[in-house]
Amino acid sequence: MTKEILLLGSGFVAKPAVDYLLKRDDFHITCISLFQNELDGISKGYTKEKISTVQLDVVNKVDELNEFIPKSDVVISLLPATLHPIVAKLCIKYKKHFITASYISPEMKSLDKEAKEAGITFLNELGLDPGIDHMSSMKIIDHAKANGGQVVSFVSWCGALPSMDNNDNPFGYKFSWSPKGVLLSASLSAKFLWDGHTDEVPANIKFAVLQPVNIQHQDKLLEFEGVANRDSFPYIESYNLNPQHVKTMYRGTLRWKGFGVMVRALAAIGLFSTNPDERLIVSATSSTPISWRKYLIQLLGCNDNDGDLVYCLESQIKEAFQQQKTQSEKEQFNFPIINRDIEQDTKYAIEGFKWLGMFSNDEIIQNRGNIPLDTLCATLEKKLSYQPDQVDIVVLQHEFIVKYSDHMEKETSKLICFGQKGGSSGTSITVGVPVGIAAELILDQVIKEHGVIGPVTPEIYLPILDKLKKEGIEMIETLEKI
Repeated sequence: MTKEILLLGSGFVAKPAVDYLLKRDDFHITCISLFQNELDGISKGYTKEKISTVQLDVVNKVDELNEFIPKSDVVISLLPATLHPIVAKLCIKYKKHFITASYISPEMKSLDKEAKEAGITFLNELGLDPGIDHMSSMKIIDHAKANGGQVVSFVSWCGALPSMDNNDNPFGYKFSWSPKGVLLSASLSAKFLWDGHTDEVPANIKFAVLQPVNIQHQDKLLEFEGVANRDSFPYIESYNLNPQHVKTMYRGTLRWKGFGVMVRALAAIGLFSTNPDERLIVSATSSTPISWRKYLIQLLGCNDNDGDLVYCLESQIKEAFQQQKTQSEKEQFNFPIINRDIEQDTKYAIEGFKWLGMFSNDEIIQNRGNIPLDTLCATLEKKLSYQPDQVDIVVLQHEFIVKYSDHMEKETSKLICFGQKGGSSGTSITVGVPVGIAAELILDQVIKEHGVIGPVTPEIYLPILDKLKKEGIEMIETLEKI
């Protein structure tokens, strides 16, 4: 008997999920999205007997889902996370299982009782981060506990970046989607436990106190810069660790060299501002639209010549970098920090501005209103995008220190996944495939737990990790006594 899967959203994650699920002859997918071109790309190569597509604006016409959800056995939402609870409530109404790759929000968590009473599974956090990171972590933690071990240190790194061969810009980064979320996350503070000390890193210096992170891949040593990721403390409870035992709890994000410098430099001159700037308003009938050079000159208050523009930029960036360094030294952080050379970083930033075309009158600002951050994002989308023949790399690594009665062990768990040339990105594969696997396991009644849950119990993470391994997505584990 054919089982019906309703997939909401057609973004870059959808294709790997569809490709995984449609390996099964007994599955049919109905995919709903606002974008017909994306629907066409997802369904290409499949017959209508395997996949149906519906163009629908779910945001504004969510009630129309009442036609599709009752016909489904499981609903997968790849919509923006704010829409998940709305769809989830409809799934409760019709008693249908529900899957997302997103964090469990308080609003989603509040539906736990109703989902249990309806006898349905709301399985979340099934991507890469969150998702594979949680599952691979819990596998090691549960194994350590079962053998009498105490986890005293947990350090996790994750990054989705251009591959080494395609790292061709000053940021060391490329965007598969809108950069605004990435840039806004750079404006968030971080908090974590390091060697028994609580470190709180203010947002304004977060990228000034990067850690050196070296990860071995085959015969190459990949050299990254790591930045703390929000608040790591809740994971002590989420991973069922004993807070009296844990001395280090740290989750961070990996970046290639250059990203931190460029982010700080752009912020230093005000381009991360979300306050309106009337100088950015461009009349639709204007014959002389504003260029980046003209805007920078107005922003910095300098003369319109290269020497003065460079001088003003250098002065403002260098001053900000020095203030950040002074502030970070006063904080007396306990974790290892890359020593920054202010002169070199400033020169690097200036070259980055030139690479972006910000010194040129030919680089016209795309009119996205009068918000500097939105204007910056428009330029970054254009300059830092993947070309059809370029691929990304996903790197995920956990380091555990486990204390046993007679010895200590260091266990490392590592995943490195490359995108497919001309196909799906490594990022979309490591998010979409776990989502597809979860749907399959629910439909096959392997996962039976009801309510709002994440993949943190053996009954859920073990079969998902096993199927991921068969798809070539595997955390490689190494162990050494210390």
